[in-house]
Amino acid sequence: MNAAHSWGELFERAPVGLVHVAADGVILAANAAFARLAGVSAAESVVGRALDGFLTAPDVGRGIVEALATAAPGTLLAADLRRADGASERVEIATEGTAAGGRGYLCAVTAAAARPRVAESVGLIAGGVAHHLNNDLAIVMTNAALLAPRVAALPPDNGDFLNEIVEAASRAATMIRRLLAFSRQQRRARGHIALGPHLRALVPSVERLLPPSIVVAYADLTATDGVVQADAAAIEQILTNLVSNARDAMPEGGALEIACEEVVREGLDSSLSGEVPTGHYVVLTVADTGVGMDAETRSRLFEPFFTTKPHHEGAGLGLATVFGLTRQHDGHVTVDSTIGIGTTVRVWLPRGEAVAPPGAARATPGGGFKVPVAGTEGGTSLRVAGRTAAAGGAGEIILLVEDEVPLRVAAQKVLERLGYRVLSAGDGEKALRLFHAHQASIGLVITDLMMPGLGGRGLYDALRAEGQLVPVVFMSGYVSADMRESERLDPSVPFLEKPWTVEELVRVVREFLGPVPKGP
Repeated sequence: MNAAHSWGELFERAPVGLVHVAADGVILAANAAFARLAGVSAAESVVGRALDGFLTAPDVGRGIVEALATAAPGTLLAADLRRADGASERVEIATEGTAAGGRGYLCAVTAAAARPRVAESVGLIAGGVAHHLNNDLAIVMTNAALLAPRVAALPPDNGDFLNEIVEAASRAATMIRRLLAFSRQQRRARGHIALGPHLRALVPSVERLLPPSIVVAYADLTATDGVVQADAAAIEQILTNLVSNARDAMPEGGALEIACEEVVREGLDSSLSGEVPTGHYVVLTVADTGVGMDAETRSRLFEPFFTTKPHHEGAGLGLATVFGLTRQHDGHVTVDSTIGIGTTVRVWLPRGEAVAPPGAARATPGGGFKVPVAGTEGGTSLRVAGRTAAAGGAGEIILLVEDEVPLRVAAQKVLERLGYRVLSAGDGEKALRLFHAHQASIGLVITDLMMPGLGGRGLYDALRAEGQLVPVVFMSGYVSADMRESERLDPSVPFLEKPWTVEELVRVVREFLGPVPKGP
């Protein structure tokens, strides 16, 4: 009796929609979560009604009950839920086959759109972790740069050891960049991009990823002139990750197709594996003839670190990154896959209104100066045999504001060794006092955004309110969407992403203080 009572309480309070269906399709019981999905006031109001009145399998000519009868235990079924108000929503149904005693089916019903929301929640946590790791990696990489001149005088293997440290930090920085992309917390500069021609320009880089055993076909990418508001580097990363995933799904070779088209969505399309709202889209499609995926794998595609590869062959961030970057551009990702046939991934990006001017695909919009994050593919490595960066300063004064003491000390030493004079502060208030005491000689302010008390944006506003036009550079381990909204960051203000390399720090400093004239 107690067990039955506990089961009934669990059934009723479950956060997912649960429904017990008789073999003939009549609903025997439902919980409150299912009632909310169905848009009715009480679960009792659906009891005794046909399940087919609420749920329809997308397969033409097949009802949901027939689909349940033929589904293997653990199978995820896609269905369209018709709510009481007439609206329709894509849902997923999980069933363990017949219910206890063989009396029909016990089904769990969840909104398909809930999976991306769960993935975004995981991503927000990842973004917070990435913020702290970026600070630590910046400390490692900056101190490695400071060690380089000393190591150069030691036996060669010491330089190899130092390079291993820097390369490992760079790989970690790449991983963090992907996490930030997944969690939609990476700063992106958008411009008008004609997606088809832009994809066509990326063909050479795509082909370098593929072995001869994979035949790639391109639809006429230049025939589609649909414009999207997007970051060019993000589009390249999306395509690279999709092509890499497709390649790995075809170890014995196969065919890969890349296409781009404009699509106008009107109402719910049951052929899609995920929810895409109505609207005008430019769609990137990457289709392969690989091994395909089962329902369980598809249900976890966008989870960070989920992978079907051996642990040493993949980090499990490829599709998670695609998801994060696409959502960062207000887009959607749908995936269709069949075991033994292949997988098709579509990236739906909202169509923009403007026509892209020539060369816009490679332009950096907004007039801002964007320093690349360290550790990106093709990024720089510290070379201990030689100088890491050319000497740049002639005594110019830089105000450095950073609350992380080891990073502030290391950055100050780097700048001083390069010929600059540095005043340092751990927060915005102290930085303002230092500026007032030396304002006639300070040529540049480099400030972290997130600090206790007065942060970097507050310092910037205070200086501008006083009429001070000294150049300011922001730096941070991450900039979330909420921060962009609340801080209203000016895209024209340079932004240095942590963990930066010495070369990147020098580059942004020279943007304002200029190169030092050569002596006689």
